[in-house]
Amino acid sequence: MAENTSAEYGLRELRASLGNVVLDVIADRKIAYVMQRGKRVAAIVPLDLAQAAEHLLTKPAGEPSA
Repeated sequence: MAENTSAEYGLRELRASLGNVVLDVIADRKIAYVMQRGKRVAAIVPLDLAQAAEHLLTKPAGEPSA
């Protein structure tokens, strides 16, 4: 990933610019963290990263990593 790999957005800011945030996530391969009351509560990530995380969370115990 690029040097600047993440950005943070409050809910109000995210509502106003969701389309642009998603396009930035795709184009720049960055993570966009959603903030609520000063804390990270969710993230918008490139699809391949989400799929890799999902695979790790759903693989049976003891299965070797790919």
